[in-house]
Amino acid sequence: MGLSDLYQTVTDKIDKFEEYQKSPSVYALVGCFFYVMVGFCVKTLNGISATQILYFRCIISMVLNTFIIKIGKHDIYPQNKEIFKLLMMRCIFGGIAHVCYYQGIKLLNLGDAQAIFLTSPIWTSILASIWLKEKLQPSVISSIIISFIGIVLIVKPPFLLSFLGLQANSSSFNDPYAILGLAASIVFSFLESLSALLIRSLSNSVKVTAVIQYVYISGFALNGSFMIMSGSFNAEVYSSSVFPIICSVALLNFLAQLFYSRGLQIGKSQDVVPFQYSQLVMSFIVDIVIFNKELNYLSLIGSGLILLGNYKILFRQ
Repeated sequence: MGLSDLYQTVTDKIDKFEEYQKSPSVYALVGCFFYVMVGFCVKTLNGISATQILYFRCIISMVLNTFIIKIGKHDIYPQNKEIFKLLMMRCIFGGIAHVCYYQGIKLLNLGDAQAIFLTSPIWTSILASIWLKEKLQPSVISSIIISFIGIVLIVKPPFLLSFLGLQANSSSFNDPYAILGLAASIVFSFLESLSALLIRSLSNSVKVTAVIQYVYISGFALNGSFMIMSGSFNAEVYSSSVFPIICSVALLNFLAQLFYSRGLQIGKSQDVVPFQYSQLVMSFIVDIVIFNKELNYLSLIGSGLILLGNYKILFRQ
């Protein structure tokens, strides 16, 4: 059996599986698990910048994806100008978003970063009100306020700690890297909501491999430019202890994007997006069990408020 025959057999089985009503939810859950594993691997790469990790991850993932595109004979250059425009927008937003994603993971606790990432449904509601002229319902406004309070609890500004009688040295504002991580995480959340809307707009007009290929191209170009401008490069990335982990990041991130993007393409948002919340639970488990982080009750309450805010948006009548 040749590669083309094997690919066709696998594709037929996937098509049959996607007839199953819950297949988008299964794709989302598997994708979310892989995203958490990406975060775990990135946190173990001490001394290697997020820019370098993302640069090599884009190269490796692009090679893997190109291999699938060639075997499946997927068209990644749509003739429809509107579709191509949407792909380019996805390329730009996705590329910048992933830079922010890796920076957030590197600079924050995994659980705190994931909690900020999960504010994307809030941004989606705000963007819909601006672009689609949808009226913000009172339930959405209250959700935004609740989620904002949650972010404040995770950030732990000095005035809040002082009010609660806690030591101010645990505030994120005392750590410039944590502030940068928070800003990067919020920008990622905003751009991720834009990307999700674009993926839904593309629907089945293009293959999911084409959608993520453009993100790899932009990530490769962006991070390569950053490294050239900064003039910094850690050659340890080629060591036997580091490069296998970077390869794992690339493979896991590739699978995560493949599964989650496909879930968004074939399913309804309400059947896919809620599974993002499983990342928060898994991330806190990784922080506590593997990285021996203390369970900060303010971060825990803040994360709970963000979940509540998103729940009110996603499941409002």
